[in-house]
Amino acid sequence: MSKPQRLDDDKVAMGTLLRVSNLHPEEHTKLTTFEVMHVQNCDGKEFALAFSPYEADKYFIPVMSELFSNIKPGHLYPFNLGKKRYGFIVKCRTSDKADWELCFVSGYIVRRAKQRASRNPEDIPKKSMFTNLFD
Repeated sequence: MSKPQRLDDDKVAMGTLLRVSNLHPEEHTKLTTFEVMHVQNCDGKEFALAFSPYEADKYFIPVMSELFSNIKPGHLYPFNLGKKRYGFIVKCRTSDKADWELCFVSGYIVRRAKQRASRNPEDIPKKSMFTNLFD
């Protein structure tokens, strides 16, 4: 099994979007790259999300960070927009040198990204044990 190829020099950390190459683009999808982020849900379960470049660019909607000052990076906080529309507030950044941003991501996009990550586990970079302790 080959190691995931990161296209960024950033370290793998909760809430940081990392660009990685798809090792087998012909199997499940035609995408050549993914934007991967490690997150944690309200139950404390950690998992990876693999967004297409289009989803990462288009569907992360910035929100006013002054309202949510105590949010931890990479934690998915449920956010309800009505009966059928829901999503998550997540504190994320596009690189380990960028500022943290609070973004809204729809539940549908999170569900798709979680499925994509589970179908392509070889493309998901692993967090180091040291980083995992302090996330």
